[in-house]
Amino acid sequence: MKKGIVAVILTIITIAVVPLISIMGGGRSEKSSAAVLATESVTEKNTYTVPSDENTEKSSKPVSTTKAETSTTPPKSSAAAENTYKIYDKSTKKVITVNDVDFCCGALATETEADIPTEALKAQAVAIHTYYTHLRDESRKQNKEYDFQCNSKIWEVYADKNDIKAKWGDTFEESFGAIEKAVKEVSDILVLYNDSPAMTKYFEISSGTTDSYSEIYGKDIKYLTNVATPYDTVANNYQTKQTFSSEELNSLMGKKYKDYKAADADKNVSEIKKTNYSTVLSLRVGNKEIKGYEFADILKLRSSNFNVETKEGNYIFTVYGYGENIGLSKFGSCQLAKQGSSYIEILEYYYPGTKIVSGYKI
Repeated sequence: MKKGIVAVILTIITIAVVPLISIMGGGRSEKSSAAVLATESVTEKNTYTVPSDENTEKSSKPVSTTKAETSTTPPKSSAAAENTYKIYDKSTKKVITVNDVDFCCGALATETEADIPTEALKAQAVAIHTYYTHLRDESRKQNKEYDFQCNSKIWEVYADKNDIKAKWGDTFEESFGAIEKAVKEVSDILVLYNDSPAMTKYFEISSGTTDSYSEIYGKDIKYLTNVATPYDTVANNYQTKQTFSSEELNSLMGKKYKDYKAADADKNVSEIKKTNYSTVLSLRVGNKEIKGYEFADILKLRSSNFNVETKEGNYIFTVYGYGENIGLSKFGSCQLAKQGSSYIEILEYYYPGTKIVSGYKI
């Protein structure tokens, strides 16, 4: 693929698809039937939770077609020689040690289907490897007892190979084999920023454009910026609705905030502030002014990109996308792979300004 073709394709699709969905509050329409090509099912996952800290400004860098660089000097990573992760498993309340390949296979199995395009599978494997290497490095700089947490019983972050085999049954050999093959083929690849593993966040379905980390969380991470993902707007379950009675909403708010006091139903959810791409930055609920992602977490909405209307004492939320909407869109990466993008091109598109480096063997 020639350099810039991915950017051109996305621009064309943006012109054709995105105008079908108004990004202003309350002005969106249902999923367009004119773009059925990308209606691939997406496996349900838990609603995103508030992330750990880090660093975004806007960039329009087109996808590069260059191969991963071969590092002549090992990347600056305190974990480079250790090849293991120390993980606190909340299901057993024990710290387990897992080698990098086994972890990446187990983590990828919890995140995606094995039959997605190979290049998308590789891109997601590299994103997982880089993200948890980043967490590992940060934890060990602080001399923590473990690198990060998981709950292997409910497949949160990581699942053991034996548990995966028990759940997948007859499909295990083929499905896990595809995952293991993808992981091993990119096992020495990392996404670096300033010669360190980047915080390569990823999620299920974008609202149409990914969010800037700095705008949502107030910290500047250059490579986590606004990226157009028009394919996502035609994904199955791109738009969903969730309804709460006044009693249900007030109960959930009361559990979170002991001093919460509700207002009249038609005024209880107000002062909604949004980004240019309709993600809710903040809002007032009763006597509390809270962040959009915090409110989405309280109600377990699929994302913090939503509209709300009050009808007969009920709150009806129309939600767009699925997940944190920062970093790599897993649905979008599959569509790019289907259009011929390599895993390197996909990673460079979603993490602009980073370097995809080889020679970091795990």
